[in-house]
Order: sequence, then structure tokens, then C-alpha cells
Amino acid sequence: MPLIKEVDEILSEEEKIKTDDFVKKEDKIVIKKMFNDKIDFNEIRQNIKNEQRKNLLPYALPLITILIIAVFAFKTPGGVTGFAVKDTQSIDANIKVTTSSKTFLPIDTIVQVNLDGEEKEMLLDDFIKKTNQKFETNENGYTGDYVYSLPISSFGIINTRTSKGHELIVRLIYSGKVLSESKQTIK
Repeated sequence: MPLIKEVDEILSEEEKIKTDDFVKKEDKIVIKKMFNDKIDFNEIRQNIKNEQRKNLLPYALPLITILIIAVFAFKTPGGVTGFAVKDTQSIDANIKVTTSSKTFLPIDTIVQVNLDGEEKEMLLDDFIKKTNQKFETNENGYTGDYVYSLPISSFGIINTRTSKGHELIVRLIYSGKVLSESKQTIK
């Protein structure tokens, strides 16, 4: 009862009549508190702003991340990588292997082709058989006066970078030793 008296002291006679008719005892305590406590509107505004900032974070964070990635992608010295298409051209060259009746090439000799740093290999036996040409062998390997020729595409080298000149190196390798090597610039 003393709380209701305190509220009654704050209110005017006219307000007392209105509150008595429409307000319960618990509500009178709240009314008293509203009149006695100062409301800090600055604190309320700051709380509202903090809530609004929290609501923007899920949208702002991905946008900031995308912007950072875009800045690094376009400002790095190498430029954008992974999006560029490299111009290539088809190389039409024939790889030739010559045998002689005075010497022989062992059957397990490797024909190694290097075009602009791309290196591929094939066994001499496979190389000669793919040409579908006549060949001679003896107990040591391939012999006879023949020239065997296959396109470079038979080695799996089809396209290469576009430039004015390409370096082609053909080696015959047996037991880790180079038996023959020829270098040529293809334009």
C-alpha cells in the first residue's frame, strides 16, 4: 500500500481519478517509476544503432571479401591468372629415323622428341612398326638403308604456343646414352 500512496502523491487529482478507474495497482508502480527515473534517450539510440549494425554484418562481410579479392586479382604484377586463353598453333613436322646397312640400332632404343620444352618418347620398335614400312633386323637390332618417318602428332604433341620459331630436338637413346641428336628450328 505505501507504493500506491507515493504514486498518488505525484499525480494531480484529475489524474488520480483517471488512473484509479483504468489502471491496476501494478501499473501504478510502473507509472511512478516512469516519473521518477530519467530515461536516457541517448542510450536507447545507441542500442538501436548497435542492433542495426549487427543486422548489416551478414550482408557487408561477403561484399568486403569480394572487393578484397578483386583488388588483389587486378593489382598483382602477374595480372589475372587462370582466366587467360593461350594461343596455340598446330605444328606439322615429321620425325625421321634413318638406319644403315653398315650399322644397327638396338630394338629397345628410345626415340625422344622435344618441342619447345615438351618432351615425349617412343620405343624405336613401335616407331618403325607405326610407319608400316619395310624393315630389316638382325640379332643386334634394326639395320638396312631405310628412312622411317612419322608426324610429330604420333608422339602426342599436337599444339604448341604461338611464336615465330620452335626448337625441335630428336634424340635416339639407348641404355641412358645418346646415340644420335638433331636440332632444328621450325618456323
